[in-house]
Amino acid sequence: MQRRVSSPFSANESIGVIELTADSAFIHTQAAHYSIMSSIILMLEVVAVAWAVAMVMLRTVVKPIRLLSNQTHTIQITSGEHVSPPEGNAHNEIGQLANDFNLMVDKMSAMLTAEQVMREALALNEQRFRTLVENSPDIIARYDRECRRIFVNPVFARETGTSIEQVLNKSTDDISIWRPTMPREVYRKRLQQVMDTGVPDQILLEWMRLDGQWVSHEMYVVAEYDVDGQVIGTLAIGRDVTQRNAVEQQLLHQASYDALTGLPNRRMFGNRLREEIAKADRNGKNVALLFVDLDRFKEVNDTLGHDAGDHLLIDVAQRIRNCVRESDTVARLGGDEYIVILPEVEENSHLARIAQTIVDSLAKPFNLDDTSARISASLGIAIYPRDANNQESLIGCADQAMYTAKGLGRNGFSFFTQDVQEPA
Repeated sequence: MQRRVSSPFSANESIGVIELTADSAFIHTQAAHYSIMSSIILMLEVVAVAWAVAMVMLRTVVKPIRLLSNQTHTIQITSGEHVSPPEGNAHNEIGQLANDFNLMVDKMSAMLTAEQVMREALALNEQRFRTLVENSPDIIARYDRECRRIFVNPVFARETGTSIEQVLNKSTDDISIWRPTMPREVYRKRLQQVMDTGVPDQILLEWMRLDGQWVSHEMYVVAEYDVDGQVIGTLAIGRDVTQRNAVEQQLLHQASYDALTGLPNRRMFGNRLREEIAKADRNGKNVALLFVDLDRFKEVNDTLGHDAGDHLLIDVAQRIRNCVRESDTVARLGGDEYIVILPEVEENSHLARIAQTIVDSLAKPFNLDDTSARISASLGIAIYPRDANNQESLIGCADQAMYTAKGLGRNGFSFFTQDVQEPA
């Protein structure tokens, strides 16, 4: 670059020329130096700004949050304590954070209190349930899907003569601990059916206890479900019905058997005769009926007393039983009337022998304590279906034949005929 130098005396007069030449290396060096200095100054400014910001953040954010955090570390949720916003922060975001935290603490406290109440109620109910189960007079057992016992109460152990530890997690198939007379596989099948269908079942289990007493338990079995409604096993509750069954059997016996002689009474005789007639219809056989009426029994009763008369009636029942087969039925209709059902007897001669054996047996003296007595018997014989085609008619025919035997002099028997009775 050139620049003209004018004369100091005359501006128009040139006295020389100044030529300027750029020093690139020097310029670059100076530029680099200025650039570095500028960067350092800029970085110092940035650091200063950052430090200022950090100090502001520390004072206005970090410190309050640290103070708030320290408070939260010492809070006992169930104590009702709350955190306080650091000074000067009640109305900003940190104050809002403190308020939100206090609301959360209140909700958690309420939840924990409710949970504690539920836990206490659950523990109380569980204790009551355990007390109920362990002191229940009934057998209680729970089974899983594999029919393994997962719970039994003390009554189960006592009634079966086993220990709780011995039966837990053992299947009903375990022969060493199975007591009832019902086959194990049948009981398991019944449990499985309840699990498969969800329909409750009642199962009667009977066994002999270790003390030798025969017991009966009626098990009520229901399916157990999980929270999703899936069957997870069964619950069996068994009530001791031994005494009830004994009473029922006694009542049934009283309703079906004569209290004095122990023979079937009129009611059971009617059922037996009905069964034998139905059987005879199926197999084409006969049924014979022997109507036995005692002769001169009233004299014994009147002269020796009712106790002697009762004794005689008992002996009569035993003698008649001794004259027939085990499969034959001997019943007392009342008073001094007895009746015998003889199924599958074909020949009149055979019936005659049985009837004569009874007549001869009852004609022998009866020992009645300090005295003895003699009676006789009149028998009437009727045969189904030859003489009658139904139960009532057959009884009437045998009764009519008995009166024929009495008319012929007593102490004998007579077969029923349509017109004239056939004497013995």
